[in-house]
Amino acid sequence: MSSGMLSAPSGAVKRGRVRPTVEGADRERWRAGGDGRWPTAAAAGGLVREARREQRREMRREAILEAAAPLFVRRGVAATSLDHIASSLGLTRPALYHYFRDKNQILIAIVERAFANLIREATDIVRSDRSSVEKLERIFTLHTTRVAADPQAIFLIVTQAGELSSPARAALRRRQRRYESILVRLVEQGIADGEIAPCNASLLVKAMVSLANWVYAWYDPGGPYRPEDVAAFLWSLLRGGLGSPLVTAATDAAEDPRSRRPRRAARQTA
Repeated sequence: MSSGMLSAPSGAVKRGRVRPTVEGADRERWRAGGDGRWPTAAAAGGLVREARREQRREMRREAILEAAAPLFVRRGVAATSLDHIASSLGLTRPALYHYFRDKNQILIAIVERAFANLIREATDIVRSDRSSVEKLERIFTLHTTRVAADPQAIFLIVTQAGELSSPARAALRRRQRRYESILVRLVEQGIADGEIAPCNASLLVKAMVSLANWVYAWYDPGGPYRPEDVAAFLWSLLRGGLGSPLVTAATDAAEDPRSRRPRRAARQTA
Protein backbone atom coordinates (compact mmCIF):
# COMPACT_ATOMS: atom_id res chain seq x y z
CA MET A 1 0.00 0.00 0.00
CA SER A 2 1.19 3.54 -0.60
CA SER A 3 3.22 5.23 2.10
CA GLY A 4 0.79 8.16 2.09
CA MET A 5 -2.15 6.04 3.21
CA LEU A 6 -0.76 5.28 6.66
CA SER A 7 1.49 8.00 8.01
CA ALA A 8 2.10 9.61 11.40
CA PRO A 9 0.04 12.77 12.06
CA SER A 10 1.29 15.62 14.17
CA GLY A 11 1.16 14.66 17.85
CA ALA A 12 0.40 11.03 17.11
CA VAL A 13 3.70 9.72 18.51
CA LYS A 14 3.42 8.57 22.07
CA ARG A 15 5.81 6.29 23.91
CA GLY A 16 7.51 5.36 20.66
CA ARG A 17 4.33 4.17 18.94
CA VAL A 18 2.78 5.68 15.79
CA ARG A 19 -0.96 5.96 15.26
CA PRO A 20 -1.92 5.74 11.59
CA THR A 21 -3.85 8.45 9.82
CA VAL A 22 -6.72 7.52 7.55
CA GLU A 23 -7.27 9.30 4.27
CA GLY A 24 -9.80 9.37 1.47
CA ALA A 25 -11.78 6.21 0.87
CA ASP A 26 -10.29 4.54 3.95
CA ARG A 27 -11.64 7.27 6.24
CA GLU A 28 -15.07 6.92 4.66
CA ARG A 29 -14.94 3.14 5.01
CA TRP A 30 -14.28 3.43 8.73
CA ARG A 31 -16.97 6.06 9.22
CA ALA A 32 -19.52 3.95 7.37
CA GLY A 33 -18.79 0.94 9.55
CA GLY A 34 -18.75 2.67 12.93
CA ASP A 35 -19.96 5.57 14.97
CA GLY A 36 -17.62 8.20 13.51
CA ARG A 37 -15.07 7.95 16.32
CA TRP A 38 -11.36 7.53 15.60
CA PRO A 39 -10.75 3.86 14.72
CA THR A 40 -9.23 1.55 17.26
CA ALA A 41 -5.79 0.00 16.80
CA ALA A 42 -7.50 -3.26 15.88
CA ALA A 43 -9.46 -1.54 13.10
CA ALA A 44 -6.32 0.14 11.78
CA GLY A 45 -4.46 -3.15 11.85
CA GLY A 46 -7.33 -4.79 9.95
CA LEU A 47 -7.09 -2.27 7.16
CA VAL A 48 -3.34 -2.78 6.88
CA ARG A 49 -3.81 -6.55 6.68
CA GLU A 50 -6.53 -6.14 4.05
CA ALA A 51 -4.30 -3.90 1.94
CA ARG A 52 -1.42 -6.34 2.23
CA ARG A 53 -3.65 -9.23 1.17
CA GLU A 54 -4.80 -7.24 -1.86
CA GLN A 55 -1.21 -6.36 -2.73
CA ARG A 56 -0.19 -10.01 -2.52
CA ARG A 57 -3.15 -10.97 -4.70
CA GLU A 58 -2.17 -8.45 -7.37
CA MET A 59 1.44 -9.62 -7.29
CA ARG A 60 0.33 -13.22 -7.75
CA ARG A 61 -1.99 -12.30 -10.62
CA GLU A 62 0.90 -10.48 -12.26
CA ALA A 63 3.15 -13.54 -11.81
CA ILE A 64 0.54 -15.70 -13.56
CA LEU A 65 0.34 -13.27 -16.48
CA GLU A 66 4.12 -13.13 -16.76
CA ALA A 67 4.29 -16.92 -16.87
CA ALA A 68 1.36 -17.39 -19.26
CA ALA A 69 2.31 -14.83 -21.93
CA PRO A 70 5.47 -16.57 -23.22
CA LEU A 71 3.72 -19.95 -23.05
CA PHE A 72 0.87 -18.62 -25.20
CA VAL A 73 3.39 -17.17 -27.65
CA ARG A 74 5.47 -20.35 -27.93
CA ARG A 75 2.75 -22.99 -27.77
CA GLY A 76 -0.38 -21.11 -28.80
CA VAL A 77 -3.38 -20.65 -26.57
CA ALA A 78 -5.08 -23.86 -27.71
CA ALA A 79 -2.03 -25.99 -26.85
CA THR A 80 -1.38 -24.30 -23.51
CA SER A 81 -3.31 -25.69 -20.55
CA LEU A 82 -3.78 -24.27 -17.10
CA ASP A 83 -1.62 -27.16 -15.93
CA HIS A 84 1.25 -25.84 -18.09
CA ILE A 85 0.89 -22.38 -16.56
CA ALA A 86 0.59 -23.70 -13.02
CA SER A 87 3.60 -26.01 -13.47
CA SER A 88 5.79 -23.13 -14.69
CA LEU A 89 5.07 -21.38 -11.38
CA GLY A 90 5.43 -24.47 -9.19
CA LEU A 91 1.69 -24.41 -8.45
CA THR A 92 -1.22 -26.77 -8.96
CA ARG A 93 -4.07 -26.10 -11.37
CA PRO A 94 -6.65 -25.46 -8.61
CA ALA A 95 -4.44 -22.69 -7.22
CA LEU A 96 -4.95 -20.67 -10.42
CA TYR A 97 -8.71 -20.66 -9.97
CA HIS A 98 -8.30 -18.25 -7.06
CA TYR A 99 -7.20 -15.64 -9.63
CA PHE A 100 -8.57 -16.61 -13.06
CA ARG A 101 -11.50 -18.75 -14.18
CA ASP A 102 -9.94 -19.99 -17.42
CA LYS A 103 -7.41 -19.30 -20.20
CA ASN A 104 -9.68 -16.74 -21.83
CA GLN A 105 -9.58 -14.59 -18.73
CA ILE A 106 -5.78 -14.87 -18.56
CA LEU A 107 -5.36 -13.92 -22.22
CA ILE A 108 -7.71 -10.94 -21.89
CA ALA A 109 -5.82 -9.80 -18.78
CA ILE A 110 -2.49 -9.96 -20.65
CA VAL A 111 -3.91 -7.76 -23.41
CA GLU A 112 -5.56 -5.32 -21.00
CA ARG A 113 -2.38 -5.02 -18.95
CA ALA A 114 -0.62 -3.57 -21.99
CA PHE A 115 -3.45 -1.56 -23.53
CA ALA A 116 -6.00 -0.90 -20.80
CA ASN A 117 -4.99 2.75 -20.49
CA LEU A 118 -4.58 3.43 -24.21
CA ILE A 119 -8.15 4.62 -24.76
CA ARG A 120 -8.12 6.72 -21.58
CA GLU A 121 -4.80 8.33 -22.49
CA ALA A 122 -5.95 8.95 -26.06
CA THR A 123 -9.08 10.63 -24.70
CA ASP A 124 -6.94 12.86 -22.47
CA ILE A 125 -4.81 13.84 -25.49
CA VAL A 126 -7.92 14.72 -27.50
CA ARG A 127 -8.96 17.13 -24.73
CA SER A 128 -5.60 18.90 -24.83
CA ASP A 129 -5.02 22.26 -26.49
CA ARG A 130 -3.25 21.01 -29.62
CA SER A 131 -3.99 20.75 -33.31
CA SER A 132 -5.60 17.61 -34.69
CA VAL A 133 -2.37 16.47 -36.32
CA GLU A 134 -0.39 17.04 -33.12
CA LYS A 135 -2.94 14.95 -31.22
CA LEU A 136 -2.71 12.19 -33.81
CA GLU A 137 1.07 12.21 -33.50
CA ARG A 138 0.97 11.90 -29.72
CA ILE A 139 -1.53 9.05 -29.82
CA PHE A 140 0.38 7.24 -32.57
CA THR A 141 3.61 7.62 -30.59
CA LEU A 142 1.91 6.32 -27.44
CA HIS A 143 0.47 3.34 -29.31
CA THR A 144 3.73 2.44 -31.07
CA THR A 145 5.89 2.68 -27.96
CA ARG A 146 3.34 0.59 -26.04
CA VAL A 147 3.58 -2.16 -28.66
CA ALA A 148 7.38 -2.01 -28.64
CA ALA A 149 7.46 -2.21 -24.85
CA ASP A 150 5.23 -5.31 -24.71
CA PRO A 151 5.21 -7.01 -28.15
CA GLN A 152 3.84 -10.27 -26.70
CA ALA A 153 0.47 -8.67 -26.00
CA ILE A 154 -0.16 -7.45 -29.54
CA PHE A 155 1.20 -10.73 -30.93
CA LEU A 156 -1.46 -12.57 -28.95
CA ILE A 157 -4.18 -10.20 -30.17
CA VAL A 158 -3.16 -10.67 -33.81
CA THR A 159 -2.50 -14.40 -33.79
CA GLN A 160 -4.55 -15.86 -30.96
CA ALA A 161 -7.79 -13.87 -30.89
CA GLY A 162 -9.53 -16.74 -32.66
CA GLU A 163 -8.95 -18.91 -29.59
CA LEU A 164 -10.98 -16.59 -27.38
CA SER A 165 -14.59 -17.22 -26.51
CA SER A 166 -17.20 -15.31 -28.52
CA PRO A 167 -17.91 -12.83 -25.70
CA ALA A 168 -14.18 -12.17 -25.27
CA ARG A 169 -13.71 -11.59 -29.02
CA ALA A 170 -16.69 -9.26 -29.01
CA ALA A 171 -15.17 -7.29 -26.12
CA LEU A 172 -11.91 -6.89 -28.03
CA ARG A 173 -13.75 -5.72 -31.14
CA ARG A 174 -15.72 -3.16 -29.14
CA ARG A 175 -12.50 -1.82 -27.62
CA GLN A 176 -10.88 -1.62 -31.05
CA ARG A 177 -13.85 0.22 -32.57
CA ARG A 178 -13.94 2.68 -29.68
CA TYR A 179 -10.23 3.42 -30.04
CA GLU A 180 -10.39 3.81 -33.81
CA SER A 181 -13.41 6.10 -33.57
CA ILE A 182 -11.30 8.53 -31.53
CA LEU A 183 -8.70 8.62 -34.30
CA VAL A 184 -11.28 8.90 -37.08
CA ARG A 185 -12.77 12.02 -35.47
CA LEU A 186 -9.31 13.57 -35.23
CA VAL A 187 -8.59 12.84 -38.91
CA GLU A 188 -11.95 14.32 -39.92
CA GLN A 189 -11.20 17.42 -37.88
CA GLY A 190 -7.76 17.66 -39.49
CA ILE A 191 -9.37 17.49 -42.93
CA ALA A 192 -11.86 20.21 -41.96
CA ASP A 193 -8.98 22.40 -40.69
CA GLY A 194 -6.96 21.88 -43.87
CA GLU A 195 -4.14 20.05 -42.05
CA ILE A 196 -4.89 16.71 -43.75
CA ALA A 197 -5.69 16.18 -47.41
CA PRO A 198 -9.27 15.05 -48.07
CA CYS A 199 -9.33 11.27 -47.74
CA ASN A 200 -11.17 8.30 -46.35
CA ALA A 201 -10.63 8.84 -42.61
CA SER A 202 -11.51 5.27 -41.69
CA LEU A 203 -9.00 3.77 -44.15
CA LEU A 204 -6.31 6.14 -42.95
CA VAL A 205 -6.89 5.15 -39.33
CA LYS A 206 -6.78 1.45 -40.24
CA ALA A 207 -3.39 2.08 -41.85
CA MET A 208 -2.11 3.98 -38.80
CA VAL A 209 -3.20 1.30 -36.35
CA SER A 210 -1.80 -1.49 -38.52
CA LEU A 211 1.54 0.31 -38.84
CA ALA A 212 1.81 0.69 -35.07
CA ASN A 213 0.64 -2.84 -34.31
CA TRP A 214 2.97 -4.54 -36.78
CA VAL A 215 6.00 -3.29 -34.90
CA TYR A 216 5.63 -6.39 -32.73
CA ALA A 217 6.70 -8.58 -35.67
CA TRP A 218 10.19 -7.13 -36.02
CA TYR A 219 11.05 -4.88 -33.09
CA ASP A 220 13.84 -6.14 -30.84
CA PRO A 221 13.86 -4.49 -27.39
CA GLY A 222 17.56 -5.34 -27.14
CA GLY A 223 18.35 -3.90 -30.57
CA PRO A 224 19.77 -0.53 -31.60
CA TYR A 225 16.47 1.40 -31.76
CA ARG A 226 14.55 2.88 -28.87
CA PRO A 227 10.73 2.64 -29.03
CA GLU A 228 10.44 6.43 -29.32
CA ASP A 229 12.90 6.42 -32.25
CA VAL A 230 10.78 3.85 -34.09
CA ALA A 231 7.62 5.84 -33.39
CA ALA A 232 9.19 9.08 -34.64
CA PHE A 233 10.40 7.44 -37.86
CA LEU A 234 7.07 5.80 -38.64
CA TRP A 235 5.18 9.00 -37.85
CA SER A 236 7.41 10.94 -40.27
CA LEU A 237 6.32 8.53 -43.02
CA LEU A 238 2.67 9.01 -42.13
CA ARG A 239 2.96 12.77 -41.76
CA GLY A 240 4.52 13.07 -45.19
CA GLY A 241 1.47 11.45 -46.72
CA LEU A 242 -1.25 13.20 -44.73
CA GLY A 243 -1.06 16.33 -46.84
CA SER A 244 -0.34 14.62 -50.15
CA PRO A 245 -2.82 14.83 -53.02
CA LEU A 246 -1.96 11.18 -53.65
CA VAL A 247 -4.00 10.34 -50.54
CA THR A 248 -7.00 12.13 -52.01
CA ALA A 249 -6.54 10.40 -55.35
CA ALA A 250 -6.31 7.00 -53.68
CA THR A 251 -9.48 7.71 -51.71
CA ASP A 252 -11.32 8.76 -54.87
CA ALA A 253 -10.26 5.56 -56.58
CA ALA A 254 -11.28 3.38 -53.63
CA GLU A 255 -14.67 5.05 -53.39
CA ASP A 256 -15.41 4.93 -57.13
CA PRO A 257 -18.49 2.68 -57.42
CA ARG A 258 -16.97 1.05 -60.52
CA SER A 259 -14.07 -0.25 -58.41
CA ARG A 260 -16.27 -1.98 -55.86
CA ARG A 261 -17.50 -5.54 -55.99
CA PRO A 262 -20.98 -6.39 -54.74
CA ARG A 263 -20.83 -7.44 -51.10
CA ARG A 264 -22.14 -10.94 -51.79
CA ALA A 265 -19.66 -11.54 -54.61
CA ALA A 266 -16.83 -10.27 -52.44
CA ARG A 267 -17.70 -12.81 -49.74
CA GLN A 268 -17.92 -15.64 -52.24
CA THR A 269 -14.51 -14.93 -53.72
CA ALA A 270 -12.79 -14.22 -50.40
